[in-house]
Amino acid sequence: MINEIQLKFVSDASERNLKFSPDHVTIFLGPNNGGKSLLLREVEKWCANGPLSDGKILSDLKIAFPSPDQIIEEVKKFSLPPEPGETIESTRIKYGKLDAATNQRTTHSATIEHLKQWAKGSDQRGFTQYVVLYILRLDALTRLHLVGQQETNDLQRPSNNILNELFRDDEKRGHLRRIVKEAFGRIFVIDPTAIKQLRIRLADREPQPSEEKSLGKPAIDFYAAQPLIEEFSDGVRAFTGLLMAIIASSAKILLLDEPEAFLHPSLVSRLGTEISNIMSNREGNLFVATHSQKFLMGCIESGKNVNIIRLTYDENKRSTARMLSNEKVRVLMQNPLLRSVGVLEALFYNYVIVTEADADRAFYQEINQRLMAFKKEWGIQDCLFLNVHGKQEMWDVVKPLRELGIPVAAIADIDLIKNGGAEWKKVLEASFIPDASHTAFQDHRKSILDKFEATGKNMKREGGVQLLANGDRQAALDLFGQLQDYGIFIVPGGEIEGWLSGLEVSRDKGTWLRTIFEKLGSDPGDSRYVKPTDGDVWEFLSKVKKWLTDSGRKGVPS
Repeated sequence: MINEIQLKFVSDASERNLKFSPDHVTIFLGPNNGGKSLLLREVEKWCANGPLSDGKILSDLKIAFPSPDQIIEEVKKFSLPPEPGETIESTRIKYGKLDAATNQRTTHSATIEHLKQWAKGSDQRGFTQYVVLYILRLDALTRLHLVGQQETNDLQRPSNNILNELFRDDEKRGHLRRIVKEAFGRIFVIDPTAIKQLRIRLADREPQPSEEKSLGKPAIDFYAAQPLIEEFSDGVRAFTGLLMAIIASSAKILLLDEPEAFLHPSLVSRLGTEISNIMSNREGNLFVATHSQKFLMGCIESGKNVNIIRLTYDENKRSTARMLSNEKVRVLMQNPLLRSVGVLEALFYNYVIVTEADADRAFYQEINQRLMAFKKEWGIQDCLFLNVHGKQEMWDVVKPLRELGIPVAAIADIDLIKNGGAEWKKVLEASFIPDASHTAFQDHRKSILDKFEATGKNMKREGGVQLLANGDRQAALDLFGQLQDYGIFIVPGGEIEGWLSGLEVSRDKGTWLRTIFEKLGSDPGDSRYVKPTDGDVWEFLSKVKKWLTDSGRKGVPS
């Protein structure tokens, strides 16, 4: 139904608002407080009340309406019979929908003539009363409530709740039953034997024809032997409740907030796959706000087209929105190296720092935590620290994330400059340094490497840039500064073990991290606890922050 959405958020490198045409599934992801849930609420509000005057994120929304005759026919599908003693005029339609969010049937009434005016777009109230038939927003708590006992009603009247709808509709119930069986190895059944209440049980076998939807003794015995869904975990109940709502609902605009709530990671992935499959065979749009890479993976692994929109809101109060390529996100999922370092998690952070090894990651992450606590202007908020397994693998992580518009800084030891030829070219390409500058960077790198080699000492372990004479040292720092402009940060002291030398920690790689953490201390109330000062690694990380948070940063393609 929705054929275009325009947001007020812009991309990093453009002042143009993001505008896109939703697919069957559109996923909004990104860091906390990026606006994902708020956007769902604004879409719901727009559909219920018309264009927003106070929207924070949603700028415009266009709905594809059927012809006037089709609208009238569609509304008639939702027509309700009169209550006992009620009279409905022949020129009027009483209609409504089963709302899975409230698990109640909403009721509206309009004349045929009024419907025609709505269809022509000359009545704003009609717009909302038509669209409201097709919109559904589900949050975490709704799913748990849906699996509770629900009242029965007259089978000759429209269903009054989700369980009634599933009890009557064999096809919908069978669809849900298949999914639940594959997920939990149990059979979804609806027990009518309480007469006035319908109850969900998860059976150990398929019901026989004499048991299904029956009140005879075989049915009573069968249902009595099966456990109620309340005996299962919140995850089982939330998974089942959510799929109940989607399968039973007639909604064409579904808004789903945090589908991962209460679910085990393996269930989250399966849920993403199942929802994508359902929506691909159904008219309408599903909009999801999620913090889960597992849900995203499940949606993409379904093989169906998915819109992926990354929303961010950083400490500089700058909001951005970027549509991510399905294929590029799929690369992050399918590449064994990228999967092994958890790179997909980067989609849910404002910033990323990639280091050479796990010890580097742990150290810089601890330094950043202390900056956030005691020198916040230098600390990097909402930053994910990742490690790879060597210098060359860093660029296999940096490049695809930057292609998705994510600010990714790389921290490398000084011996990075030893890598010439194709290896150095890989560094420059992954950092999106313009081709025209490659020769200059290559020549500068070779010149500095020659100066280091002339000292006859190990640049990494014996002092870094301090090995060079003043003029050569400045030339090396100039090269490092030019690389920093593109988010490549070389440790000037040579390697990570050179930081905080005043703590007098042995540079033995096998024991350095444990010893440096002991020296740093763990209790902020202890006088020996090391807090940030000027210079050293503290200031180095502040330079990383400056690049990450600069909206005009180089090295991240627009």
